[in-house]
Amino acid sequence: MLGRAAPELHQCTVHIFDYSMAPSVLVSETGNIVIVKEYSDIDDYESIARYLSILAGRFVAVVDTPLTREKAEKALVKNTISLAYRLGDVVLRAIESREPPAERIAKLLDGWVVFEGFVEKYTWRDEKGFLKGEAYIRGKGKYTGRLVKSYIMNEHIMVWIDNEPLVMPPDLFTLITPSGMPITNTVLKEGMEIIAIAAPAPQVWRTPRGLELFGPRHFGFDYDYVPVEELVVKRGVV
Repeated sequence: MLGRAAPELHQCTVHIFDYSMAPSVLVSETGNIVIVKEYSDIDDYESIARYLSILAGRFVAVVDTPLTREKAEKALVKNTISLAYRLGDVVLRAIESREPPAERIAKLLDGWVVFEGFVEKYTWRDEKGFLKGEAYIRGKGKYTGRLVKSYIMNEHIMVWIDNEPLVMPPDLFTLITPSGMPITNTVLKEGMEIIAIAAPAPQVWRTPRGLELFGPRHFGFDYDYVPVEELVVKRGVV
């Protein structure tokens, strides 16, 4: 019900259609089991789940959002599992043939290769149950002399190139190795060689309600949302 990774329970399409995520069950690895029959709003529900994850020291497993078939037909972002399989197949075939997979991955996502370079600086912290930080990537090849900065909240949320917006949420910015393997922000390190891919978010997230939940201002950035397909052209990266 998302179409990409996101840091909060706010970023679930059921909220766009005013469906509840309750009742739900939250289980921590330390043995806490909490049943949420109802919640007052999504801010409170996110806080409950986040607090339990902090209390447990790492994470909680959450089972929520029971839907009828009719509601699921409206709320689900379809074909995401199939897309994941296809992406894996593209990477494996590229590895077998020893061909660079980045352009194939980007094409499958209806996106673009937007940067190549090395991680110059990466700082992060555990803040209230989130991995928050900033990554700075120095360009190579045709991107030599250019610098990308990414604000991270578990995922890459807001991205700039040479201090100008390049990718805004809810659109996708992801890093891979030259061989096509994904780089999560838990393993990202200074000195790593990376390729960056950007792609548009599912259309449902570009609606007014979707942008309330997943747009730049939701994360505290004072920008009007601009689609990634406009920004990548404007910034001259494709």
